[in-house]
Amino acid sequence: MFWLGITFISSHGVGGGKMLILDLLFRDGAATAQDILVRIGGPLLMAIAGAAGGLFAPSLTIGAVMGSFMAQIVWPHNHHLLIMTSMISFLSGFMQTPFTAFILIFEMTDRHSALFPMMLSSAIAVGTSRIFHKKSFYDLVKEDFLHQHHKASK
Repeated sequence: MFWLGITFISSHGVGGGKMLILDLLFRDGAATAQDILVRIGGPLLMAIAGAAGGLFAPSLTIGAVMGSFMAQIVWPHNHHLLIMTSMISFLSGFMQTPFTAFILIFEMTDRHSALFPMMLSSAIAVGTSRIFHKKSFYDLVKEDFLHQHHKASK
């Protein structure tokens, strides 16, 4: 029932987002405000429900949709660069893993000419994220796992 509601709001709401990213990056697709809401709402509801939904693909898709939407408003003549840097920024900010995010998008797009903007967006996103929380997502998960393991061993 949930997926039916998501599909009703936006057809881009179902799936991992690979086809949406390909459409935005390589086929000149455009994202809407509904796409942003669906792409953020879906993983958020899955996390609240306790279901495993992955981290990389949803983060990359949210970044791509947000970048595409912003590119339509701010910088339409070079929207591919804004989409790539938004994907890197969102993943870097969420995971606080700038090198992983940068290399992942760099390998996926093979855009050597965008090397500096991609690295810069990753660094800015991690710096901004650390203002709000000093620890990375992986550190938080590790601490939670160790805490649960410690409670179970008592």
